[in-house]
Amino acid sequence: GEFLPLLDKGWAIIVTSDHGLLCAEEDEFPFLGDGFSMNVGVLRELGYTTLKTDAEGNLLHEINWTKTKAVAPRGNHIYVNLKGRNPNGIVEPEDKYELERKIIDDLYNYRLDGKRVVNLAIRNKDAALLGLSGEECGDIIYFLEEGFNRLHGDSLSTTEGYFDTSVSPIFFAAGAGIQKGIKTELTWLLPLRQFWAFRFRLSVKARRYIRFWRKASIKSDFNKKNYIRLAVLEQRWRKIAFSAFLHTFCPCV
Repeated sequence: GEFLPLLDKGWAIIVTSDHGLLCAEEDEFPFLGDGFSMNVGVLRELGYTTLKTDAEGNLLHEINWTKTKAVAPRGNHIYVNLKGRNPNGIVEPEDKYELERKIIDDLYNYRLDGKRVVNLAIRNKDAALLGLSGEECGDIIYFLEEGFNRLHGDSLSTTEGYFDTSVSPIFFAAGAGIQKGIKTELTWLLPLRQFWAFRFRLSVKARRYIRFWRKASIKSDFNKKNYIRLAVLEQRWRKIAFSAFLHTFCPCV
């Protein structure tokens, strides 16, 4: 309400969210990925993650990396324990592709109460279509089947739940340059999602350069030029994305 008077001063006000929340339909959920911790349930059942045991054979809350081929430390992402990349990697790089195939097959075949729990599982390179590829993402990207979702991040944005709940975001706009009385159907801004994922990767690289500068006694011209190049590229993409946003929701602009 505090911002509404600004509409009379020529402002445009947009109310939106990055996601919604839903009421899941299933009573039991698969232990696959978690937004806040390492979840080993499904991958342990499938034989890809192994826990340590004490002298009496009781499971410990500690991963046995010498026998673990893959882990799901966060929602949507599965990482192969790759030799040469991960500190305790055991999977040979030449075996990675076939291991990913097997994990994806097993995810699709996994059942809970007789129901499939994984909606989609693809390799990192294929997830570029969703803006989820690159070195900051898992080797396998997956989404849970509708009904088994615990968080907004473990499901596709089209997922729905009880009482018409959905993980889709809200969007309201009013003011300068925005048509009045228009109610649009749900619009998927995949180019914008790809842009934000790309921008995130740029930001990560930029922060790495900044950390390097802070640690190094001499700031090399090479790294400084790369940082500037990334910053300029990010600004260009920001302008492109904002232009696409305006033409999508503000056709009169």
